[in-house]
Amino acid sequence: MKKETCNLCNQIHYKPCPCRPCVTCGKIFKPRGTVQRANAEYCSISCAKKGKIPPNLLIAQAASPIKQGNQVARCLKGRKRPAFSDEWLANMRYAFANTRVNHSGDEHWNWKGGVTPLNMLLRNRAEYKEWRKAVYERDRWTCQDCGIHCDDKNIVAHHIMSFKDYPELRHEPQNGITFCRACHASLHQHLKESNGGYCRSYGVGDLC
Repeated sequence: MKKETCNLCNQIHYKPCPCRPCVTCGKIFKPRGTVQRANAEYCSISCAKKGKIPPNLLIAQAASPIKQGNQVARCLKGRKRPAFSDEWLANMRYAFANTRVNHSGDEHWNWKGGVTPLNMLLRNRAEYKEWRKAVYERDRWTCQDCGIHCDDKNIVAHHIMSFKDYPELRHEPQNGITFCRACHASLHQHLKESNGGYCRSYGVGDLC
């Protein structure tokens, strides 16, 4: 390969010389690395900062009413914020009170035509979650079959009378009992095998 002398650094190179002048200070520098050789424009970080800062920055900062940092503007310091109007307060109260109503169902921007099953909708309501918590606290987070203390990942609130057939008892704490997941699965397996859906352990019919 033929040697060539670079006109910028006056050195002999086998390959095209990567040296180039700095955009800010004009100093001849040699970039490091393959990516830097293709994109480098500044010889140092200080020159890069100078090249990106507008020349009138200090003048603009001195004339700006905003202090350095996240502080109150000088022009507003010491002044009280004007009181909100009654109309504005009424609109805000209405918006907060009706946010759930105005953004639920077909009014929600992510509405997909009611694809969520009804059972899932009922079990995700606040009333169902409060019922489940009341059952857990009454049973002291303990499985009523094997007696182990359950954490929040290994606990189930079971409806004694069917959730489907007795809608009036869905949120009654007396209609709930606490199981761990293993005991709950074995209970449903027992109900599946028995034709009448009767659990002899608790003496109730049609468990769910």
